[in-house]
Amino acid sequence: MAIATVDGIEVDDSWIKQLFGIGLTPEETQRAQEAATAYASACAQAEAEAQQAKARLAQHQAEARANRCKKCGGTGLLPQYAHRNNGSCYRCGGTGEAI
Repeated sequence: MAIATVDGIEVDDSWIKQLFGIGLTPEETQRAQEAATAYASACAQAEAEAQQAKARLAQHQAEARANRCKKCGGTGLLPQYAHRNNGSCYRCGGTGEAI
């Protein structure tokens, strides 16, 4: 018998009894239900925040790749030209950023 469904997670009497002990009073069952519901909500919120952080990181990485100098790959140096201007990239002026 499902007591509550939170973000697709069903919390039922048997789970609560196994977790908190058999023979709970109605008040204890209510408190256990509230605790389980709060825990499920916190887990769902943490998962949503983690997904948002991953999306922000992916966006930041894509922007960083788009702003790299195509000649030096964003390093600002061209080792094969170390004998001229200490290998500084002539396209971006050694900054590594696209112009």
